[in-house]
Amino acid sequence: MSRCDFCSISINGGWAYHTKPLSVIMVPDTPIGMLDDGEWLACDPCAALIEQEKWHELEDRAIGIFMKTNLDMPAHKVQLVIHASHAGFRKNKSKERTSNG
Repeated sequence: MSRCDFCSISINGGWAYHTKPLSVIMVPDTPIGMLDDGEWLACDPCAALIEQEKWHELEDRAIGIFMKTNLDMPAHKVQLVIHASHAGFRKNKSKERTSNG
């Protein structure tokens, strides 16, 4: 079983999106950085938002789900991390996706 890299839910299958490998995504105004290994897994609902380029809806979905399960992290930090990671994905993604199932 895998996790969606966008909203963190557990998935079987889903979609794989590819980015430039080994780029570093920094969260502005924080010491937080994330290493992008070149593959992002997406559940069906997140993949649909990506394909439609509904970036704000994708962030809202991810923040809402994350906040339900990670109550100890302040909302503004969750928003910063998710916004930075999704922006890095948009900047580095290739046009193609592949089935992960």
